[in-house]
Amino acid sequence: MSVETADKLLLSVKDLCLTLNISRSSFFGLKSAGRIGPQPVRLNRKQLYLHSEVVSWLATKDARTGLLPTCQQWIELLESRK
Repeated sequence: MSVETADKLLLSVKDLCLTLNISRSSFFGLKSAGRIGPQPVRLNRKQLYLHSEVVSWLATKDARTGLLPTCQQWIELLESRK
């Protein structure tokens, strides 16, 4: 379950899988291959993802190829915005 206030601020792995329309095993396969851009916030043993970062990451989908930035590309993009 996600941590909630008035709006979802943090997404659980389950919520992120639902958002991406993929299974948990596919998610962890993509994550270990470096294909998931946003980095988790760890709370005890839970991996939670900032909703705002996930939305930003999804908005950077390449219109031509339909691909999302890899972890490394996402980090570089965030660095260039600073």
